[in-house]
Amino acid sequence: MTSRPGNFFTGSVLALLLASASSMAQDAAPRRMVILDRNLQRIPAGLDRLTSSTVQYTDAGGRSRSIERSRVLAIYSGRGHSASLPTAVAAGEGGGGIPGVLRLTDGQVIPGFLVTTDEPGEAIAWRSRRIGQFSIPLERAWMMSFAETAHAITMPQRDTAILGNSDRIEGFVEGIGKHLLIEAAGQKTSIPIERVTSIALANPPVPGSMPLVFLSDGSALTASEFASSPPNAKGTPNATATAQWALASESGVGVVDLEGIDAIVFDPRAIVPLGSIDIEKAAGVDGRRWTPTPHVSPSETAPIGLSSITISGPAQVDWKLPAGTTKFGTSAQLPPDAQAWGNATVAVLAAGPTGMFKEVAKADLSAEKPAAEIVADLADARTLRLEVRGKSYADVQARVILQQPVLLRTPEPAKK
Repeated sequence: MTSRPGNFFTGSVLALLLASASSMAQDAAPRRMVILDRNLQRIPAGLDRLTSSTVQYTDAGGRSRSIERSRVLAIYSGRGHSASLPTAVAAGEGGGGIPGVLRLTDGQVIPGFLVTTDEPGEAIAWRSRRIGQFSIPLERAWMMSFAETAHAITMPQRDTAILGNSDRIEGFVEGIGKHLLIEAAGQKTSIPIERVTSIALANPPVPGSMPLVFLSDGSALTASEFASSPPNAKGTPNATATAQWALASESGVGVVDLEGIDAIVFDPRAIVPLGSIDIEKAAGVDGRRWTPTPHVSPSETAPIGLSSITISGPAQVDWKLPAGTTKFGTSAQLPPDAQAWGNATVAVLAAGPTGMFKEVAKADLSAEKPAAEIVADLADARTLRLEVRGKSYADVQARVILQQPVLLRTPEPAKK
């Protein structure tokens, strides 16, 4: 998609003022979550409170702990995050429009309604229960879905529209309103929006610098700040958060049930799910002529998009690393049906500019130790290689699931 002229919206803002983070009632334990720190260590935690400077939690042993927010990359539950088409009641009263899910290039997901204008321009009018009505430039949109679909979301080379009869039109989207205006094959076409099931725009994803908050209603919204309020009169943390948000010209204040917060990614630019990167090479080792293609689980069903990857060894799998990658982390596990007898070695290798691989981490898995946390330093690396090999018995037992594999990267400085 070529650059679109017109007014640019420089960033959307969601201000969440967290009253506390007790996830259950007064006599219940906090909801179990995972704190991912900047060393890619995973800390099982019951989230207690969030303040402007700390994350307070209960550890696996029931002890109260605190960690500086600057050390935390993300907090997430085991829930996958998916957004469904809203109903008129779910999206709030007022206005008409076409129910859908709007996804932006910075990772925001906003279930709501397309507000259909008579003369579509280079901005999209949208309305949602949490944000109200706002306008967003086409430059910042990634996808709009107006029908439930089982197809995975992909990055198109050109703007792409799918119609209700499954026809596919590729070209350049000029406007979205009561009609979809698209230039395809040198001709401009106007299609009634009711005939369109989805629109994917070829705008590259650009993670934002503000935290991204995932809510159980399917929304994912950027947050500009967090602050806690004091406990209630009985000294007990509240189970809700006061939320103040603004997107474009509209703003509002509401209450968010903290049990409904699925995840918070404090620095979206620093986290890259390994499953989001195309595999450069996958091959068998030790003379194996054929090896199954590694299986990557759907990102929509994974916490904060951290898809799991299953590798059947003996095999080696390579990925080209994004610029600025500094660490790799995952929880390597034997599959549940193999934990009683399986065994495997997982080796992490990295290659720099010379192309020479060096082992930087290794874990041995067996019935006695079916899982292991792996964190590897990838500073100056260009290529990541994972090798999975059998240990004591037969290579057929060398099958490993990489749970939530993630890369840590240092974001490039913002262009002036």
